[in-house]
Amino acid sequence: ILSGPFLNGFSKIIKLFFLIFLFSCIFGKLLDDSGAALAISTKLISLFKLEKNANNSKLFALWILGIITILLCYGGVNFFVIMFVLMPLARPIFKQFQIPWHLIIIPLMVGAVGSTLLPGNPQTLNIIAIKYLGTTPTIAPWLPFAALIPWLILIHFYAKWQISLVEKRKENYDKSAGAIKVDNVDGLKNSNQTQQLPNFWLAIVPPIVLLLLFNLFKFPITWALICGCIVALVIFYKYINNIRETIEKGAYQALNPIVCWASIVGFGTAVSTLPGFSLVKTAIFAMPGGPMFQYIIAIQIIAAVTGSATGGWTIVLETLGNNFLQMGLNPAWLHWTGIIAAQGFDTLPHNGVLFGMFSALGLTHKDCYRHVFFTTVVLTIIVLIPMIIIGKVVYGL
Repeated sequence: ILSGPFLNGFSKIIKLFFLIFLFSCIFGKLLDDSGAALAISTKLISLFKLEKNANNSKLFALWILGIITILLCYGGVNFFVIMFVLMPLARPIFKQFQIPWHLIIIPLMVGAVGSTLLPGNPQTLNIIAIKYLGTTPTIAPWLPFAALIPWLILIHFYAKWQISLVEKRKENYDKSAGAIKVDNVDGLKNSNQTQQLPNFWLAIVPPIVLLLLFNLFKFPITWALICGCIVALVIFYKYINNIRETIEKGAYQALNPIVCWASIVGFGTAVSTLPGFSLVKTAIFAMPGGPMFQYIIAIQIIAAVTGSATGGWTIVLETLGNNFLQMGLNPAWLHWTGIIAAQGFDTLPHNGVLFGMFSALGLTHKDCYRHVFFTTVVLTIIVLIPMIIIGKVVYGL
């Protein structure tokens, strides 16, 4: 099993996605080390005039940070790069408005999930759909908004509710969990705040080039990323202290996630060859509700088991994807519904990314997991309802 099916599944993911991960991480690192990501974020914050005693100022501050996260994710910047860029920007805002630090999770989740539902985004889930379903990055561009708009509305009310709760408890930044820890962690990034930053209009050129090549000129994502890296090197070379070190660190950052993902898919491929898997397959297709429900439930279950949105959805497409296509499910519907479904039960407490994110933010599961659970698990299940209705009404599934 290990030398056959496991390695076949493992090597397939490496073949299909390694270069994408490699150049995506290098691209994000170039924008990070050059200060371009910080320049973009700082400019966007300066566009909004926040007043400390204004009504809903805390809520407005969270939304500003959420919009910045969405835009940077949509521009192809790695989520962890964005998180470290956002921390030194968010901290003074949270201090000024005395917002408890654990609420930083809300704008981070807005960007992480919200950006994947924007047509044309270069995020991994969108690329998975293209590779396995033969779709395009902007297929049925109206469809993801059926989930994104209600998701953002519900996020708004959740954030408002959480702010009212912390105000009733008289909880503030100074007394909140993680505040002291993140002050120390942020000290590691203060060097970025003293370096010369590129002009905002210059800073947005590489992400725009990436998006235009990927969506307008229909470049394969790998070549779009390579071109984005080249443009970033040409524009930002004088802002980066050690270009070779930046590229090496970016390349190194690609190794852990791609190997973990490939291992998960390799394991799933190996399991699919076992006699017992036919029973699992039979059980999935025997579930009530028809192919749409079976597709969603299969993704949710496997994403929960693996603790990975990319791993869970890839296993479903690798082992069952052709079955769902042959059952008449529309590829566009499979594309966007799969992206939503994959981001539900993957973020249960055992998700490895959460441990890294909470640690970097100076928080624990006890401090803030409830925000992750509500924004990703609860809300993604709710916004699957309009997707099911559209599947029935529009696509006749």
